[in-house]
Amino acid sequence: MFKKIMLLAMAVGALVAFAVPAVASANWTKNGAELGTNDHVIFEGPASFTNANGDGVHCELATATVELTAGTTDAHVLSFTADEPGTRCHVFGLIATFGGGTFSLRKVELKKAATAQVVGGVLQITNLELFNEFASGLKLTLTDSTEGLFATPDNSEAISSVELGGEATSSLGGTVTIGGNLTVTPEGEYGY
Repeated sequence: MFKKIMLLAMAVGALVAFAVPAVASANWTKNGAELGTNDHVIFEGPASFTNANGDGVHCELATATVELTAGTTDAHVLSFTADEPGTRCHVFGLIATFGGGTFSLRKVELKKAATAQVVGGVLQITNLELFNEFASGLKLTLTDSTEGLFATPDNSEAISSVELGGEATSSLGGTVTIGGNLTVTPEGEYGY
């Protein structure tokens, strides 16, 4: 009798094991399946940074190329640029005064690839070195701060957009608040 009960318990256990849905992936996915090889996505949309005095830059269109690392939730931000910075990025406050005016931004680029990793459901961006150059020759680099920089997805399983937020340290002193709402291309295919 004991053997029959044990066999029945094992059979029920096997049925339950097949009936329980799979746990969400701890790695990058594409269309719900785990990412087999590294792949690239584009993040683009308006982005800005502002210091405590209200000095800063707002770009109508910023673009980042991000490489997702298969088998992990790690990524590398390979590039970050502003589309037509001299006409589509508005510079304000003292940065405009010393930079050469309202439309004085000339260059936005990463000095090196930044890293990103899913932490607590959001992408935490580290090793940031974002270089900005203005018409007057003023140069400003934004780097990681202790507060950090984060990209929060609209849907972690099928990302269509991310809300960029957090703080960075300015080479001119102090911290700046970074913000933006970037769409992801291809839309809704990648997640974690």
